Order: sequence, then C-alpha cells, then structure tokens
Amino acid sequence: MNRELLASKFLRRPEMVALIAGGVIFIAGLATFIAARTTDPDTPSSVPLGADQAQLGPPGGAELGPYMSSKTATLEARAKSEPKGVSLAVVSFDDYRRPSEVVKLIGGDTTIIRVFCRIPVAGSAPEELRVDKASFAPEVAKLAASRRSTLSEELLELRKLIPTVDDPAYRAVYKQDAEAIKKMLTLLTEDPPIVYGVVIKLEHRSLVGLSKAPGVKLVDIPGSEGPAPSRFTAILPEQTQRTDPVV
Repeated sequence: MNRELLASKFLRRPEMVALIAGGVIFIAGLATFIAARTTDPDTPSSVPLGADQAQLGPPGGAELGPYMSSKTATLEARAKSEPKGVSLAVVSFDDYRRPSEVVKLIGGDTTIIRVFCRIPVAGSAPEELRVDKASFAPEVAKLAASRRSTLSEELLELRKLIPTVDDPAYRAVYKQDAEAIKKMLTLLTEDPPIVYGVVIKLEHRSLVGLSKAPGVKLVDIPGSEGPAPSRFTAILPEQTQRTDPVV
C-alpha cells in the first residue's frame, strides 16, 4: 500500500494527525483524541472566569512549591480558627488511585462532588466527572468501560491495517500505537487506577488529618473571602515542579 493511499484511508482520519517532514513521520497518540473527544463538554478549563467566579486549584503553569506551601498554610490557619467549619477541598494524590482506594483514604461518609481521572499513559488527557458519594465508583467504572470499548475498536482496526502496510516507517508507528492501546486496556478494569484527584466537602480539622495521610499530595481549600469556587483543578501525579500539561 503506497503512502498516498495510506494518507487517504487512515492518516487523515481525525484521530491520526500526521506530520510528514524530511521523511520522518510523527503521529499524535491515539489516546489524545480518544480522551479529548469524550471529555465532559461542561468542563470549561479554557474558558475565562467571570468576575463572580473563582477557581480552586492551581492554574496552568503554576510553580508548585510556593503554591503548595501557601495552600497548606491556608488550611492550617482555617483549621485553627474554624476547626468545625466545613469547606470544599480539592484533594490531589501523588499517584493514580482506584476508586476503592480513594474511598478508604477519604472516608466512606465524605461528601464528594467531583473526580479527576486520566489513563496514566502518554497522550491521554485528564477528565473531570460530576459525581456524588453513591455514584463516584460507578461513574469511574462507566468511564473506564467506555474508553475500553473505544480503544478495543481502535486496536482491532490497527491490527487489520498493519499487515497491509508495506512502508516500514508507517508500520512501525502503527505497531507503537497498538502497543500503547494494549497498555491502556490493561488499566481499564472495573476498579481502574485512573483517579488522581477529587473534590470533597469536609470539616477543616478532618481535612488537616487527610492532608497528612500517605498518598495525598495536597488538600487545597479556598480562602475565607471571595466567591465560592465554580471551577476545580487537581494536580497530576506527574506534575512535581509546575502545572505544565502532561503529554
């Protein structure tokens, strides 16, 4: 199969964005498209906040050292002045967690309103789900099942395509994509390790205890003044210095 036919049959599909330069082909990972095309459209991560809106969580490009120190101080001060006061909090984990592990960590009776997920494979985009205590684990399992179905279809298509490709460069790229998809499929179980953060509501004194638990990177609460947060961001496990995009 020649390059022109490949380009018309496969490479120009939306999920296979190809750049051909100097005879070297760079293809954006399938996972980027797969995650992006099904991300919750109500998550306005790139929409500017209005004057009466606020974000809880670090903005893109933030230096994490100063940000985390400041937020830890805020939590401790609020816990000291209002120990029984209740706040929303973005809890970021230092690794990807299964829903069952998250429940054990935050407590089964804790109010949860958001969950942040990402398949921990290069090219996969973060996703945010609106949940409650009862729907948290089922919704994450539902997301994993949806991604598993889509990825299985992509893998089947690649397996059909690869034997028809004569060009070694194209064939090598498709094989790499197939291996990446197989790796993602192994993670998408009924209790998948794809959760990297949650938004919860809890007393300040309990939030301090949670912030010191193993596996918790940061418990981020809003300040005592200003509008209630309407947008939330968690820190990805890979983000250790800055909140730059993870690719």
